[in-house]
Amino acid sequence: MRLYQSNRLGNLFAALCDLLADPLADPLAAEIIVVQNPGMGRWLSQHIALQTGIAANLSFPLPATFVWDIFEQTLGDLPDLSAFDRDVLHWRILAELDNLLSEPAMEEIAMYLRDDEDGSRRFQLAARITDLFDQYLVYRPEMLLEWEKGVEHHWQAVLWRKLTVNNGMHRAALLQRFIESSAAGTLYPEKLPERICFFGINALAPAWLGVIARLSDLSDIHIFQLSPCR
Repeated sequence: MRLYQSNRLGNLFAALCDLLADPLADPLAAEIIVVQNPGMGRWLSQHIALQTGIAANLSFPLPATFVWDIFEQTLGDLPDLSAFDRDVLHWRILAELDNLLSEPAMEEIAMYLRDDEDGSRRFQLAARITDLFDQYLVYRPEMLLEWEKGVEHHWQAVLWRKLTVNNGMHRAALLQRFIESSAAGTLYPEKLPERICFFGINALAPAWLGVIARLSDLSDIHIFQLSPCR
């Protein structure tokens, strides 16, 4: 793993172009450059074309898409995770709120929804909980896995266990599976990219950093970080 730091984006771009001048062993393989947003990907594509005369076979995934692609490449066939898509999860939570209101742990939620005549408060609350659980899947995966084991008994843990009782396959579970497979040496490294670049990303979820750290044993990792320091 190699880290490039500069307080000027142009310096990082020049270092990236120097790296790309060394072609990959497979001429048909795409160059993977992970970016924070699509705008950075377009900027890089345009400036690489201006700098080198061509910008072809470049892939600019966002961090979440990149990690998912890595799971697909290293863990084999993945299960259907649609039950934990944000839009689907919202409606599942909305249904479970009514089913769980009689539970002692849901007393606080029951009081909040007591005067919800038209259901709008339920709908908005389900949306907020969906956002919260979606963040937990990225930033607190270990906590969710502990909840599934029955460690906590507050309303969030009770609701999460209900959502996962018949389907415990979600991003946090896949992350655990990746870590365990990496430790056991049972990944599929031959499917990984030869080289992976991260450009202009200053913050990543700890879980994703753990994935990148393990990938550094199997692929050539280059991180181009924009730093305010001199």
